[in-house]
Amino acid sequence: MVNSARANILRFNFELESIDDIAPWGKGDDRKLHWFGLTSGRYWISTPLGEALRYTDEQMREWGGGSPYVDYQIARIFEDLQCVLPSALEPVPAEIAALISDGGWMESIEQQLNSLDESDEGKKLYETFWDATDWYGQRSIDTAYLVDGPNFYFWRIEDEVHFRWRIHGEGAKRRWCLPQGQFTVSAEQFESAAYCFFEEVLAKTQERVERIATTGWHRTDCELDVPLLVSEQRQRSGWIGDLRKRRSKTDWDAVRELVNRLSTELSIPTPINH
Repeated sequence: MVNSARANILRFNFELESIDDIAPWGKGDDRKLHWFGLTSGRYWISTPLGEALRYTDEQMREWGGGSPYVDYQIARIFEDLQCVLPSALEPVPAEIAALISDGGWMESIEQQLNSLDESDEGKKLYETFWDATDWYGQRSIDTAYLVDGPNFYFWRIEDEVHFRWRIHGEGAKRRWCLPQGQFTVSAEQFESAAYCFFEEVLAKTQERVERIATTGWHRTDCELDVPLLVSEQRQRSGWIGDLRKRRSKTDWDAVRELVNRLSTELSIPTPINH
């Protein structure tokens, strides 16, 4: 059973690790750091259900303490959220969104497909399925770089964004405080939370870049290309401005056609009218 709520709080949180404590990339004489590497730190998401991407006390005891939040480069979720945002803010027709409801069309289709053999016909049905649900994949973020990492999904119906995450690993409940959940938030709030996060990350990295550019790179255990670092910071700031102009335009008629074709082939009812 997925927890469900309407959001009165949504925030993408992070904290950067001290520059001197960040492990270099590479080995031997090829040890380096760069913009991505310098975003090493911790991140998590505040939701009305609690904190997503927070480890359980049991897991922290097993690790011997430390931060309860994901320890990784902030740039990873910073980039992933940018990639998904235009699609997440594009309204999805209600009958198409109904395909991904719990215990609905998608689960029935997957069960049928899993029972098929490896025949050419079965492969074609799989291809049709992936094409028919590609819109959902474009609204998702995976954290496969984490053990038992969750998949996040965002889809908009009218002026509300639905926010869902799920973890399917066997150790998910022991590892994560909230292995799954779902809530809704206004599209305006969701967009505001995303851009607030982007701007805060860029503000913190700007401080870092300016300090390094002004005082120089003094670590002797690794190299850093300072002019490239300054250039990348400027470039990434520009990308956020460009992101505000991007719009997704999904061909929903094509999605309907694929869904109906697949449903007919597998004799599964669909909420989409023929």
